[in-house]
Amino acid sequence: MLCVTVSSFPIRTVRVILGGFTKPVSATLSRFGTVQEDPVGSAIADVSPPVETDHEIMKLRTALAVHTVAIFLSAALLFSVQPLFARMVLPSLGGAPAVWNSCLFFFQGVLLAGYLYVHVTSRFLAPRRQLMLHGAVLFLPLLCLPIVLRQPLEGGDPVLRLLVILGVSLGGPVFAVCTTTPLLQKWFSSGRHPLADDPYFLYAASNLGSMVALLSYPILLEPNLTLVQQSHVWACGYGAVVVLTLACGVMLWRQGPQPLLVAPVSEDDPPLEAAGRSRWLWVLFSFVPASWLLAVTTKVTGELVPIPMLWVVPLSIYLLTYILAFSRWQPMSHVWMVRSFPVAILLLLFLRTDSVLQEMVKHLAVFFVGSMVFHGELARRRPGTSRLTAFYVWMAVGGWLGGMFNSLVGPLLFPSYWEYPLTLLLACLLFWRFRSEHDPKQGNWWVFLPEGLAVAVVLLLAVARGSLVDGLVTVVPLVVLGFLAKRLTLVFALGVGVVLLATEFGDLFQDQKAVLHSERTFFGVHRVLRDVETGFHELHHGRTMHGMQSTEPSRRHEPLAYFHRSGPLGQVFGEFSGERAKSRIAVVGLGTGTMVAYREPGQHFTFYEIDPSIKRIAESPHLFTYLSDSGSDAYDIVVGDGRLMLARAKDRSFGMIILDAFSSDVIPVHLLTREALALYYRKLSEDGFLVIHISNPHVSLGPVLGNLAADAGSRCWICRDQFVPTGLRETGREPTLYAVIARDEAHLRGLLDSKSDLPWIEITPDKPGAAWTDDFSDVFNILR
Repeated sequence: MLCVTVSSFPIRTVRVILGGFTKPVSATLSRFGTVQEDPVGSAIADVSPPVETDHEIMKLRTALAVHTVAIFLSAALLFSVQPLFARMVLPSLGGAPAVWNSCLFFFQGVLLAGYLYVHVTSRFLAPRRQLMLHGAVLFLPLLCLPIVLRQPLEGGDPVLRLLVILGVSLGGPVFAVCTTTPLLQKWFSSGRHPLADDPYFLYAASNLGSMVALLSYPILLEPNLTLVQQSHVWACGYGAVVVLTLACGVMLWRQGPQPLLVAPVSEDDPPLEAAGRSRWLWVLFSFVPASWLLAVTTKVTGELVPIPMLWVVPLSIYLLTYILAFSRWQPMSHVWMVRSFPVAILLLLFLRTDSVLQEMVKHLAVFFVGSMVFHGELARRRPGTSRLTAFYVWMAVGGWLGGMFNSLVGPLLFPSYWEYPLTLLLACLLFWRFRSEHDPKQGNWWVFLPEGLAVAVVLLLAVARGSLVDGLVTVVPLVVLGFLAKRLTLVFALGVGVVLLATEFGDLFQDQKAVLHSERTFFGVHRVLRDVETGFHELHHGRTMHGMQSTEPSRRHEPLAYFHRSGPLGQVFGEFSGERAKSRIAVVGLGTGTMVAYREPGQHFTFYEIDPSIKRIAESPHLFTYLSDSGSDAYDIVVGDGRLMLARAKDRSFGMIILDAFSSDVIPVHLLTREALALYYRKLSEDGFLVIHISNPHVSLGPVLGNLAADAGSRCWICRDQFVPTGLRETGREPTLYAVIARDEAHLRGLLDSKSDLPWIEITPDKPGAAWTDDFSDVFNILR
């Protein structure tokens, strides 16, 4: 029996503050006094000095609340500033891969620098000196707020220029925000709160703030606030973080002079000789979920369902698993996650799905289990407060390496998305490292519950499809590898590796379309396929086809797919042909170069393409011949961001501008703003007009273009060709949707009066004036 004697501090109050904390009460109370054993073996806590009044209890609760809110708000600011500044810099620097990789380097580098700052100052500065230094770190960035785009360099290397812009515009505030989580946890651990012995639960508050910011930005902030307003809100939030952090510092200061914030070594800490092993485990256990996050995001958004903002889902799962793993009730759930991990991997490999949506859910569910396992191992292996800051530094190193592996190393070394299977293989190999630590001391039937449920799910789905034999064939390797996962984990990991390898290369031979060319760039994997039935050559990016060409000599000059002569674009070129043909046409987005097939004598096409690999593919005669057949004087290709490169062209130099650029299967936002339309009009002749390809099953861009045209005093029409009969599709015609914008209806005479089965319908905006700008856009509300 545990007898606790606490003067004026009832045990129920301890339980309220602990909130279900799993540490023994005697160990927690030892921060306030001594623990003694009574003669019959019960623990008697003689707390001295005692917590005397309810006022002291309120102070402890206030300290916890202030630290929690400060950490939550700082994490929310860090996650909201990234899309905010990306929107600011996009119109001036474009969407080239160097831009986004530089942003990734900057934010991850600043996060690591912030953690290092906390680690070093905690080791070499006494708390009061650290507080004075950190006060300066907090106040100096106020001179840079609100956030504005500062460009001290003009021209030169774009990567260096962007890093300088990021540093000058964001460096101070972002660095200060990045220091909050580890620093306040360290300060909290030196206080008198009963939870101070293990402050890692505050890390859950940090990830909760990150997830709230992640979800609220596209839903609440972006649709309702301009970038200027968002910047001012962010500045106010930063001011609140400064106030809350200083309040935490005042609590620390009132404790009186203290030595360096190096807490006594905990009994749970490993000996010094094991510290090196702990570091590399921290790095690996943070590397795997970080790499897995980027890999599964690429898999889901690039290969399965290219819906805008779908990347929010895996990132939310990643943050949620951090929150759950560092919560105070996590240990039991972690044991079951570890036992379910091999089953989840096997279901990912062997469970057949009937739709793309089911496949997406399967990958995300397994990612959740894997992230729970490795984040749970991080939480389980967290050190005592004496090594708290070092723990966060090495976690940041693992996350940084995971990001670099996927964003830089993968595109350079791997011809396809090999990061995903390689990360899964590494996860299985690391699982071998710690699986035995979670084995039950006594054999119980319920430890096989995950395997039994998995077999039942597979068989039920097989029966539902009417193919029990297929289910039994799937169950056999699942049971064999599941047995190996419990007895020979290393063999299980190697077996998974063999299956992943066979799956990766087996897909190349099972497809009905032969792979003629495959190339990996920072924009994704581009493949040129040959349909064995029709003989068409097709250009694919992920699951999206961006152009096709017939190899028959009689049809090789015929525009196909979304550019078919029977479709909306064919109507445009048919109407503006002969004497009405535009002499110079600009096309943003090259694809296969199909549009040059509409060229008439004297016409010249200028293509703007951001990806150099697309230029190489389109100009390779053994893949596509649209460009090579037209002659070098028929076109020129400008490599770079379409909006930036188009700005360099002479004013009034084009009679028609066609937008056919896509990112994640939708036109990039910065090409559909008020400022972008003003640029297009400067480059168009007086009677010139804009043609926009807006085919997409996931977003509705018609209202956006209607508002944009009305805002500019123009008019917009769309033409739908989305119900193509199967017989026509076999000839190379694809469903499509186009829009045209012109200053005056007279500029499109004939096209709008056409008696075609595909009429052009004017778009009348519901809310005139609500046009997208470089300062405002709302992608969330146009999702179908």
